[in-house]
Amino acid sequence: MSEFFGPLNSEGRVPPRQQTRVAAFLISAHGALARQFAFALPLKLESAWQTELNAQFYRETELVSLLLRATSWVPDVALGYMAASWETAWFPRPIEGIPDQPLALAVGLATLAHAAHAGIRPAALLPVYANTNDPFVMTLRRIEFESSRLLQAQILFLKGESLVPFRYTVNSALTGVLIMRAVSVEEAVAMIPTGASIMVGGFMGVGTPERLLDEVVRQQKTGLSVISNDAATPGKGVGKLFDAALVSRLTATHIGLNPKAQQQMLANQIAVDLIPQGTFAERIRAGGCGLGGVLTPTGVGTLVAEGKRQIEVDGKPFLLEAALRAQFALVHAFLADYLGNLSYALTARNFNPVMAMAADTVIVTAEHIVPVGVIAPDHVVTPAPLVDYLITNPNG
Repeated sequence: MSEFFGPLNSEGRVPPRQQTRVAAFLISAHGALARQFAFALPLKLESAWQTELNAQFYRETELVSLLLRATSWVPDVALGYMAASWETAWFPRPIEGIPDQPLALAVGLATLAHAAHAGIRPAALLPVYANTNDPFVMTLRRIEFESSRLLQAQILFLKGESLVPFRYTVNSALTGVLIMRAVSVEEAVAMIPTGASIMVGGFMGVGTPERLLDEVVRQQKTGLSVISNDAATPGKGVGKLFDAALVSRLTATHIGLNPKAQQQMLANQIAVDLIPQGTFAERIRAGGCGLGGVLTPTGVGTLVAEGKRQIEVDGKPFLLEAALRAQFALVHAFLADYLGNLSYALTARNFNPVMAMAADTVIVTAEHIVPVGVIAPDHVVTPAPLVDYLITNPNG
């Protein structure tokens, strides 16, 4: 920890050269905040943060003044280059998505100050044996105290009632990353046109996005080309789509437990393409990986081989099975974080991850939506870039 300040001297004090660099960096940060607050003061922002803005401006200038007085300054020829690079970091980013420009400016200032006060905590790096009577050490600890108080004020504003309608924008600004935009189940299903091709995760209803399927039925999306492992059972999972006669074509591995799907097939109301389960999974995986198809020995010499290209590899015959893709994938996860990373619970994982890779638009329901970091990186199964829409949960 002491490497940030350099080795302390025999009295437990920070050496002047390190004091100079640390102080210059802190003055760059807090001085930039003071300038930004000063520029905003004449605008008289009509926001909940106007009064706090005045106090923040005073505190930032006070911290700069403390550092100037407490630091044992020494010449440092590299400091100019370092300071120039620091200055570029202290400009508030434009806040898009808040139509009230004064309020958007206040959010920009608050998020910049939040980043500085939450991320720059020099006293936390002081060795335990640092001299508590050293003016420079005392100043760093004063900055730590003031930063905590200012940080609390910024959080209260950013999480306040006036910004509730803009929670997505504020969270994105705070984290510096694009937060997955959650939509209602009604909005998501409205994007699916009549006659669309959809992949639906699940195995006999386990791991199936039930809320999405309920809404598909409610909105009466007819003529669907469905790709799923099975037809489930009446009233459950994909079975709901057959109950409502919304399916025109089914690509699956079996339909044996859904009499309605069987009746519709026998009555030529739907076309059914039955595929061996391993081949089914690999064709979807191929679609997600950008491959044209897969070679499989399954079905060689049977009715399955009719009309399909046969290729020999090392003297053995294989069928070329084309990749499967769809316009939409309806996926269900156990956990989703605010970025859209997904993890699954036990066997509910089944076909969800591969289907999330093999569709133009991926719509996800999750049992729990959690902050970024709750899902450990090595537990993420479907990474956020694959997810287009995350459905809000009824409990918020």
